[in-house]
Amino acid sequence: AIHSDHYFINDDVIYKEKKFKSLQLINLLFKENLFEKDNFIITYTPQYQKCSKKDIPLTNIDEEQELYTYKPKKEEDKVIFFADTEAETTVGKGHEALMVGVVKMKDINTVSSTRVYVRNDKTNFIYDFLSYIVKNSKGKKAVVYFHNLKYDYHILLPFIYQATSPVLKDNQLYSATIVFQKKLIEFRDSYKLAPIPLKDFNDTFGLDDELNKKEAIAYNYYKVDNLNITSIKISEYCKYLKEEEKTIFFNSLESNKKLFEVKDNKFNPIEYYKYYLRYDCLVLCEGMKKYSNNINAITQNKLNFFDYLTISSLTNQYMGLMGAFDGLYKVSGNLREFISKAVTGGRVQCLERTKKQVINKKTADYDGVSLYASAISRLCKESGLCLGKCRRINTTDKKILDRYSYYIVEIKINKINKKQQLPFVSYKDNKGILRYTNDATENGIIVNVDNITLNDWIKFQDIEYEIIDGVYWNEGFNKKMGSVIEKLFSDRLIEKKKGNQALQAVLKLMMNSSYGKTIIKKSMSDKKIINKKDINSFTKNYYHIIKKPIEKLNDNQYLATVDSIDTSYNLAQVGVSILSMSKRIMNEVFDIANENNYPIYYTDTDSLHCNYDDVEKIEKHFKLKYGKELTGKQLGQFHIDFELDGAKTEIYATKSIFLGKKCYIDKLESKDCNGNLITGYHYRMKGVTLEGLKYEAQQYKGGIFELYENLINKSVNITLNPFGKFMCKYSSSKILTWETGKFTRELKF
Repeated sequence: AIHSDHYFINDDVIYKEKKFKSLQLINLLFKENLFEKDNFIITYTPQYQKCSKKDIPLTNIDEEQELYTYKPKKEEDKVIFFADTEAETTVGKGHEALMVGVVKMKDINTVSSTRVYVRNDKTNFIYDFLSYIVKNSKGKKAVVYFHNLKYDYHILLPFIYQATSPVLKDNQLYSATIVFQKKLIEFRDSYKLAPIPLKDFNDTFGLDDELNKKEAIAYNYYKVDNLNITSIKISEYCKYLKEEEKTIFFNSLESNKKLFEVKDNKFNPIEYYKYYLRYDCLVLCEGMKKYSNNINAITQNKLNFFDYLTISSLTNQYMGLMGAFDGLYKVSGNLREFISKAVTGGRVQCLERTKKQVINKKTADYDGVSLYASAISRLCKESGLCLGKCRRINTTDKKILDRYSYYIVEIKINKINKKQQLPFVSYKDNKGILRYTNDATENGIIVNVDNITLNDWIKFQDIEYEIIDGVYWNEGFNKKMGSVIEKLFSDRLIEKKKGNQALQAVLKLMMNSSYGKTIIKKSMSDKKIINKKDINSFTKNYYHIIKKPIEKLNDNQYLATVDSIDTSYNLAQVGVSILSMSKRIMNEVFDIANENNYPIYYTDTDSLHCNYDDVEKIEKHFKLKYGKELTGKQLGQFHIDFELDGAKTEIYATKSIFLGKKCYIDKLESKDCNGNLITGYHYRMKGVTLEGLKYEAQQYKGGIFELYENLINKSVNITLNPFGKFMCKYSSSKILTWETGKFTRELKF
């Protein structure tokens, strides 16, 4: 380690000098206590360092806050395109691109304006597709929307020579940029802006009837090696269709004989496929244009819809534009981590004493009206969003803390004296699973809560606790977010009455995503795209932060996942207060039911299942205690919310089974316009496809309800992809198709 020794003289003192390696020098300095603690602290450390997050230091919170300042989004001069890919999905091989369709956003679009490029031996169809985009972007930035970018991007990657690092979070792909002919082309996921299936675009956005085309495509027929076949027997193609699709197929051929070259019981399968691909692109284009126009109307043309990757980021920007966050401070580092530990999502619980039983009672699904919008409205009426910087608490006396505007504290719960049929007190166990409990553990429960949740747990569960640490705000409130959300809500009611399905749908999306961006999680990793020639040097220099095996993207590039440190800011305290108020709205109703022995069989975030006849009783007790009407259609109220096709009277369940979280069934009844009794089912089974449930239900004489009855005491293997249900999986840079009937899951409760 020591390369050489030599001596030098200074003020008559002889020194011996040694040469060290850098790590040896650091170790020597450390032993001599020559390192000083820096004032920048961050809790996140890469996995390889195995650092515990239980204790989050709050010694540097003043440096971890920054005043929120609204910054208008700089509009980009860009040209918008909408595209879709089609691929061979043969089982046992990776999906391979067959066609790509694209349409440029204009004031008027027709089917003929949509370009389709087909794979063949004569041309590079992806090259032609990208060339069209570059040519028609006229030197401006090109942005291409796909309505499931993760899939389309994987399909296109083998044909792309150079890509830049994609925007990824929680395995979701938001955008990806490629370089083609020295021009940047950005691919974006339209589903992140409009989380609506493409098949529902026509109804949601009120598109022209011309775009409402029912399709029946035999996807399993199309392969790379049969794209040159331009005429096949109609009967042969039908072998790949489900029975219910054949009528649609025959009607389509009859209406477009010339286009599909129908003759002598044969037709052109390629022209048929291209025709519907064009319509998919056009529906996406026209739907997003309609969506954009509605956003312009809501924001008075102050926000450009196409400048944002998600509806959450757009709505967050709108809230900032309207002054909802003025005077608030963003948080980062340890402070952000501490506050984020008080974030708890919606409560999902079953009543234990009736779990896995057939409930033969008339029950109601009692639903909160726009719960998160209701929470924002109420929060801003009772207090608001806390202004100014937070400070670390210097007392554990709750009476003193309650004088402050708002606080978030770490507490230890030693005892829970009041039991709720569905407990309110929650904590995360050692595996990170959220638990609800009526009993404190032997060593107590340590959790982070804000003053809203703490007061609820004291009031509704009579907890005994001690305060350990925390932060507080005491500079007043900004109430603007409440008035903004109330305006969105009232506008939605007006548009619903007008029958404006598109605008009311957009308003609903904005309300539901109004707070999500405030509690955005840290990103613990980053994606790096490395050119083939640089892969060896990259692995040599960054081996210590590479989190998993490097993936090959195409012949020229690789994708590496590396550890990263996120120093970004969010408004976590805003999200915490909104979530806490949303639970208070639910807690008040639960406690009324608990106090009067009205069973609540099941709850999922904003709704509860209770006896139908108990609804009126709960309403009366609520009015007496809180002086407010509980049932109604306004913010903060509840309403019975079952749905049944053809129902003209109140809908209720006659029997129900609750197996576990998000796994239940209700048998519904109502009457039609002629007074006839009609029935149906409302059911959920988390992790199981609707097609799989229906297929399995066919094995039982009693249908779907008997299937749920069977699951009470037995395990059942369910096929998630029966015939007609296409499912795929992502493997490295490939997409693979599950063989029909081979993707199964065992259900056991």
